[in-house]
Amino acid sequence: MRIPSDLQRQFMQNVQLATELGGSVTVLENEDVCEALLKYCRENDVNLVVLGTTERHWWQFTRPNVLEFFMHHAPGIDIHIVDPNN
Repeated sequence: MRIPSDLQRQFMQNVQLATELGGSVTVLENEDVCEALLKYCRENDVNLVVLGTTERHWWQFTRPNVLEFFMHHAPGIDIHIVDPNN
């Protein structure tokens, strides 16, 4: 699968910003995004997850919502939500 260059560029800018702010970036590959992220957090003693928000289209409601998943399945992990419009 080929990723458009504008998405690649945005991803690299996000990685650079995360590292400049003292964070780290890990790429996880799994069919279940929520489970993969939760497993990574538990295995690496992560206690804060920063999530961005986007507008969801009607067809995306069949996909898991990471925020809702973490609110119900990740006690002890704080969630910080970033609004890209602010």
